[in-house]
Amino acid sequence: METGRTNGIGMAKNVMFFMFLLARQVPIIWQFRLVNYLMYAWLIGDFLLTAVNNRKNIRNPFVLWAAIFIAILLFSNIWTINTTNGGNTVTTLILLYLLPLSSLALSVRTTRDIECLMRAFILFAFCFTAIYIYDQGFQSIINKRLLKIDTEGWNINSIAVFDTIALFFCIYFLKVSRQKARYFTLIVVLLSIIVVTGTKKGFLLLGIFFWLRAIMQRKGSSLIIAGIVTFTAYFAIMNIPILYNTVGYRFVDMMSIFSDSGEADGSSIVRMKMIEFGWASIQKHPWLGLGADSFAYSFQRAYGDYAYAHNGSIELLFDYGIIGTAAYYWLPVSIALKAFNRKIAKGEIEMTGIAMTGAFLVNEMGMIGHYGISMPFAILMGYLVCYRNTQRIPKEASVAFATNLHSAARSTGTI
Repeated sequence: METGRTNGIGMAKNVMFFMFLLARQVPIIWQFRLVNYLMYAWLIGDFLLTAVNNRKNIRNPFVLWAAIFIAILLFSNIWTINTTNGGNTVTTLILLYLLPLSSLALSVRTTRDIECLMRAFILFAFCFTAIYIYDQGFQSIINKRLLKIDTEGWNINSIAVFDTIALFFCIYFLKVSRQKARYFTLIVVLLSIIVVTGTKKGFLLLGIFFWLRAIMQRKGSSLIIAGIVTFTAYFAIMNIPILYNTVGYRFVDMMSIFSDSGEADGSSIVRMKMIEFGWASIQKHPWLGLGADSFAYSFQRAYGDYAYAHNGSIELLFDYGIIGTAAYYWLPVSIALKAFNRKIAKGEIEMTGIAMTGAFLVNEMGMIGHYGISMPFAILMGYLVCYRNTQRIPKEASVAFATNLHSAARSTGTI
């Protein structure tokens, strides 16, 4: 894997992209439509320019995956039953997520480029959390989970998911960077935020991530450590009052639906109802589904609530059928399977990217990833660490590499 910089992706490009995501995620910024239009224009122009400059690599797996899914989105919008929001959903997915991430897939070539991308996302996650606290107040997080009082405003799960991704990256930098104190402090802060939010998604993502990394390390000691950490975390969540009141009781409620007691929390009951509703429709329209963003529309007509399925596979099958679901999952599944390939899953950055993709893939059973940035970004990270060696290195980089190699050989007396 190349460790130098071949095309100078730069922090500025990443920060602009993630700051636009910030603008789209933060309610208080949505009102500035001109900012949205300008940023959309910048994202489209950046993709076109990047595609032209990297036209020899335009057929890489991630761009191919994005192109296939974009085609399915556009065609599904023709027969969607959700004529109100289907078009808006397709536009957002294409312009905000798939095209910019494809641009990054073409631009990022080296380990340093990937690290630059990671640092940009860490910055984005902290900015997103800080603006939430500024807008809603830290007490709103406490009210939402610890006191079980509903508060109006943002989706608190987004904070946990973004901060969990940032936590993955900080763990990587803790292992490879000399700035151990900085990244250890960031890990403590991010972990504290995830605990306070009390979201099951954050804890499940973190647990799956650690287990996949332990499997890829192929050491008995790593599996033992993962087991000890898992047991310790479970014991703490179930026995320390503040942890139980924020997240422990939610795991108990989630698992109670599978018990014989017949008792379960309202969230679990609603989710099971969503799965049953979705599966009944999938059997009637198995191949092409009912079109973009149709599940929430259909569920509202049946039960009165406009809500997504909280299950990525059910949502994809319902909206895009077997064909669309297969087109969406082929790349992340192939990336996750590389966890068992010793030739690929051998370095820290490879294990981080593959484990991140695998964690989000498993977590699709309880979240909708394709309508947000988290799942596509996880797929991008997995692609970057697994498939970058298939890209052609620009001529300038090859010449620079040869020059550096020649200089090193002369300095050591080899030639």
